[in-house]
Amino acid sequence: ATTAMVDATTVQSTATKNKPSSDPRYFLAGGLSAAISHGITTPIDVVKTRMQSDSSLSSLSPQNAALQICQRDGPSALAA
Repeated sequence: ATTAMVDATTVQSTATKNKPSSDPRYFLAGGLSAAISHGITTPIDVVKTRMQSDSSLSSLSPQNAALQICQRDGPSALAA
């Protein structure tokens, strides 16, 4: 019985030792990929929403609508 307890304890401590530690690179990679994806998609979504809600932009191409938004409200409007 004692041997079985030692073996179980040894197995448990070995499993704990082999558990990968949390690596900050995964956290940084996730944050960087989220920042890049949001930085790309947010301006596109702003232009799309403004084209749907503003009749003066609805007849323009997305590129021209983005230019019009930047001229009227400044480039920071695309990040809103």
